[in-house]
Amino acid sequence: MNVEIHEVCPQFSSEMIEKVKLETTSDQELMMLKTIVHEGWPTSIKEVPQVLKPYWCYRDEISIENGILMKGQRIIIPSTLQVEILGKLHAAHQGAEKTKLRARTSVFWRNMNEDINKITKSCRTCQEFQPTQTRQPLIPTEIPPRPWHTIATDLFYLDNTEYFLVSDYYSKYPFVRKIQKGQSNSKTIIAILKHIFSEQGIPEVVRSDNGPHYSSKDYREFANEYGFQIVTSSPHYPRSNGYIESQVKTVKAILAKAKKTETDPNIALLCLRSTPIDNTLPSPAELLMKRKLKDNLPRKITRDRNSDDIITRLEQRQEKQKQYHDQHVKPLPALQSGQSVSVQNPSTGKWSPATIKEKIFNTPKILPSRHTNRGIEAQPNPPERITIYATIKHNHQQS
Repeated sequence: MNVEIHEVCPQFSSEMIEKVKLETTSDQELMMLKTIVHEGWPTSIKEVPQVLKPYWCYRDEISIENGILMKGQRIIIPSTLQVEILGKLHAAHQGAEKTKLRARTSVFWRNMNEDINKITKSCRTCQEFQPTQTRQPLIPTEIPPRPWHTIATDLFYLDNTEYFLVSDYYSKYPFVRKIQKGQSNSKTIIAILKHIFSEQGIPEVVRSDNGPHYSSKDYREFANEYGFQIVTSSPHYPRSNGYIESQVKTVKAILAKAKKTETDPNIALLCLRSTPIDNTLPSPAELLMKRKLKDNLPRKITRDRNSDDIITRLEQRQEKQKQYHDQHVKPLPALQSGQSVSVQNPSTGKWSPATIKEKIFNTPKILPSRHTNRGIEAQPNPPERITIYATIKHNHQQS
């Protein structure tokens, strides 16, 4: 039998896991569920305790990992933590359906969908920023063949602040940058795009409107230098670039709600990027980066099937670098308490005689540094009239 193991040891992304473990032990319903999972489910639902009957229909999905109850890849949340997790799910105020999609990637509890419906319907911020009805139909754009093939850009204002939005057509992943006052020009747009391109690569097509930022000579020269095609929307119908219009609307709402509720806007945008697009499509982050982003929810992180091989290669590369480096150096001698040394002042570079008083190890977790004794030179016969006490501490930097 050939078996391919994708994960040996599950890893969880949040310290809240310990909290979930603790609260689970105090949750009578979940402790009963753990017992029945350990001992095995009865053959008939009639034999299941009444409180556990709602779990019957997905009993085959429920397991226990490291003391945590799981429904598939989702963590089952005890009742005492459900309000807190509900608040994290709703942090970006994306509406009921998007909140449910996000929840389905990480957490579960009975009646979770009903709780999400209640919080979104009763949320004044969500009601205040409800979208208006679209007045004109949008012209759909052809779906690109791969991530970061075609991107769209636009500028928008929110609370007297101008923002620049870049979004990938394929993954719907948004990049948001704030524009400083008086800096809204082609040079600023070009600088932002260059920075993003240095991280994500150069796209084939960049779509925008016909504003002065995109029609300038500098912008055309930038496109020619970097080798991407400029596509602009119709001057008589700018909504032909409907995708970016929709993205602007979404991002503006996210930022406005974050400000209204005093939520960290970066967390709100992270929630947007890590929420599945719909029931059939993963999150923008997964489509663009091929990985799930760690956000503010307790989440099970699965290891990539190739991660062990990559780690081995990195370790081999690191060892080769060490061997090459060590050919041209010699290890510094170990220092002992009471030993006479010369100590180098890092500011002036000058050396002064000193005596080792003691070695201090703050914690076993401190990583030894290749620079531990750097700046300290053992002296066989230092002047007896000068004795300076030196305390040698391990450097916290890791090579």
